[in-house]
Amino acid sequence: MGFHDTMLSVVIGSLSNPMKKPISKKPFISKEKLQSQLKRKSSALELANRELKIEKEHHAREAQIEAALERVRNRSIVMQKSVELGEVVWLTDSEIAGH
Repeated sequence: MGFHDTMLSVVIGSLSNPMKKPISKKPFISKEKLQSQLKRKSSALELANRELKIEKEHHAREAQIEAALERVRNRSIVMQKSVELGEVVWLTDSEIAGH
């Protein structure tokens, strides 16, 4: 059976059974619908990028706070005399004011 015979049987088969599914499985999408879908997906992508940026900024801020707390903690650990407590308080205040 050649190409023409195959095409003829497809056409005849389609005509004899109109309830048969079309050969193409892909539905036609209008240009407007496609543009609308792309716009929605673009908006969703922009939102996801903004959320990721905010999350990164949040993690960076947490890291700064952790570093400040570690500096105060380290200074407290090496404190030998009670008079050095003023330095720890000063360091704590400057870390809070700076961050």
